[in-house]
Amino acid sequence: MLELIQSLMNTVTTAIKSKQSSNDEKYSNLPEYTLAQVSEHWQTNDCWVVVEDLVYDITEFLDEHPGGQYIVMEHAGRDATLVFRGSRHSQDAYDMLDKYLIGILIENERVYWSRSRSNTNDSNSSSIYGSSPQPSKGL
Repeated sequence: MLELIQSLMNTVTTAIKSKQSSNDEKYSNLPEYTLAQVSEHWQTNDCWVVVEDLVYDITEFLDEHPGGQYIVMEHAGRDATLVFRGSRHSQDAYDMLDKYLIGILIENERVYWSRSRSNTNDSNSSSIYGSSPQPSKGL
């Protein structure tokens, strides 16, 4: 029985690491932005937000937001991770973000994602990308 459990745990761990590696490749070549650069994009004709350290240009989505444009504009040009998560968005909403993805925060401004994953072998947390980009241990 113990061997069966260990085998199952190894299978799950391998699957998580594979998904994590796939996500690393997906996001590793994105342009990097600072929070200061993101903050310059706070108007209805140029609206960027950050969710889990990833930068999105959601200008085209403003009029489509089910809660109204004004809710999104309250967080324009800023990190909207907490409000996005706290709003209980569906998985579809998280999936929609990919369409607007334009970059990632520079490494020293990231909270959720680190390109240098050597210090981040814990894969117990989850996020909109499957196994979550892990924060650096030094943060």
